[in-house]
Amino acid sequence: RSLAWLNATQFLSGLNDNTFKLLVIFFLIHTTRSDPRPSAYVALVGAVYVLPFILFSHVGGYLADRFSRRNVIVWIKAGEIAVMSLGLAAFASGRTTAVCVACFLVAAQGALLVPAKYAILQDIVPRDRLTPANSLLTSSSFLAVIIGTPLAAGLSEALSHRYEYAALACVGIAVIGLIAAMQIRKTPSGTVSEELSPIFIRSIVSTLRGMRKDSYLFLTIVSSASFIMVAAFMQLNLIPFGMQTLGLTQERSSYLFLVAVAGIVVSALLCGRLSGRNIEFGLVPLGAAGLALACILLCFCRSIPTVLAASALAGLSVGFYTVPLDTFLQMRSPKSNLGTTLAAASFMGFVGVMLA
Repeated sequence: RSLAWLNATQFLSGLNDNTFKLLVIFFLIHTTRSDPRPSAYVALVGAVYVLPFILFSHVGGYLADRFSRRNVIVWIKAGEIAVMSLGLAAFASGRTTAVCVACFLVAAQGALLVPAKYAILQDIVPRDRLTPANSLLTSSSFLAVIIGTPLAAGLSEALSHRYEYAALACVGIAVIGLIAAMQIRKTPSGTVSEELSPIFIRSIVSTLRGMRKDSYLFLTIVSSASFIMVAAFMQLNLIPFGMQTLGLTQERSSYLFLVAVAGIVVSALLCGRLSGRNIEFGLVPLGAAGLALACILLCFCRSIPTVLAASALAGLSVGFYTVPLDTFLQMRSPKSNLGTTLAAASFMGFVGVMLA
């Protein structure tokens, strides 16, 4: 029951984050029509959105190790309501800077949530069911993208680019997400007693240095971060690719990524079924090869059907690659500082996204 509510909470968080981020991209493109470089605004939003994950992941890891992970999730979801309300006000002001600040704050609460939502699996799921649980969490995350992308595009078009009205939907989703989070059963507080270091990079480096003693654990983090960088590069380029190469509108270009996301949902669920009580590492090289092939195909694709086929292959590859590694990371990490370890992995992953 708690896993179901955690999935619902994660789905609503992903739905809100993706919807708001796309609304910000559409807002920037719409308010600067004279600038023919939509890719610049997609990259700007990508950087603003990723930076909090680099700056605040270690805080999320500390909270997940120090306090009840269920309570941490509830606190963060309550903060999401306030952040989305600020986002509504930013759209209403029409100021680009205010909207980018709101996007930064939305990403900041997401960065705090990541370690807790994965670490809590150890509290509510038996160890031999972690792979299916991770597959469900991954599929619900990307199912939110499938729904959030047309939701943002549909709201933008239906409301004639009145983004402050579209942001009302984000506030409502945040309220429902808080209600879902409160249904997760209570979990014990962590055992970490030391204080949080104000210098985040020192904390991250210390954690990574400790993980180097376990070569498998360290290689898992590096492999995952590298893969995330390539996937993020592809995602960020699909909207300008659709506009500049395929001649689509900004809203319809965002639909191209939906095919890839649908592939991720399918492959994540398949990975859970194929793995069962184990971690099926044989799927990882298949995922890596599939993403490489998808990148090569997109170099030459100039028609919508071929672009969709390459995007679907990329999505199928992501699920096969990430679910086994995510599960292994949770199983292999020391229980006493699981949140800190997951935060370090999140930091590395989002450094890759920032590079993308």
